[in-house]
Amino acid sequence: MFYNLAGDLIVSKADAALGDAHLDYEYDEATNANYTVLRIFQTKLDGSKQYPFVYVPNGTGAAVMSTLEMAEQHDFIAAINAGTFYHALGTDKPRGVTIQNGVLVQQGVVTEAPYYPLTIDNSGNLSYAAPDANGNTLISNGIVSAVCGWDPIIIDYADSTEVITDGYEDTSNAQRQIIGQWGNGDYCILTCEGRDYDHSDGWTIAEARTICKKLGLKFAYNLDGGGSTETVIGKKQINTIYENDKGRLVPTYIIFNGSDTFSV
Repeated sequence: MFYNLAGDLIVSKADAALGDAHLDYEYDEATNANYTVLRIFQTKLDGSKQYPFVYVPNGTGAAVMSTLEMAEQHDFIAAINAGTFYHALGTDKPRGVTIQNGVLVQQGVVTEAPYYPLTIDNSGNLSYAAPDANGNTLISNGIVSAVCGWDPIIIDYADSTEVITDGYEDTSNAQRQIIGQWGNGDYCILTCEGRDYDHSDGWTIAEARTICKKLGLKFAYNLDGGGSTETVIGKKQINTIYENDKGRLVPTYIIFNGSDTFSV
């Protein structure tokens, strides 16, 4: 069964799908980091499929809810924070190309750094696109979800060379929110505590990549982390809340609704 850090049983739609996902709490001594590994099986016990989807409830508008607040309004299996946004500028609007359910929400290209958008195709496969990718072209090629996080860190089981090398994202120890995929299609949500929260030092990108390789991930992508980091199963958050009562307000999310069809 699923429990939060306080030991409370999580009762929600997630309980109805306990056989279709698995949660582990882990500690990495080498990095002094506490983290969780949520495995969501692409093929469910009943033989049907479940995929992740980008959810952008406010379109190109500013962030209005934390991940937990959003999840409390729905009945998802799981939900996490997704892409980067203009928090430092005070607009809290999403960066870069954004696609929800096969519809281009925003084309914007991030110019301050070569951010590589995360993409999800109509078979539930995770990948990434070029920083200047055209959203309509992505859609015509079968992409149903896209969000501009930071960068891929594992591609085909190997180190990615397309990593943003700025001070925070490359070398800082921080909370990390990573989505990945195993070779059989199962999804990995890797959430690292950081900045001395929960007595955890956090990870650099290199350290996060090492953990991803130990887990055997075929693909791994570095989403927005830091104070935005939230992993919610059902309606309960399983990691530390870093800002406000229910987490930092963010404009984009990745949801698992237990289906291969987008619905909220």
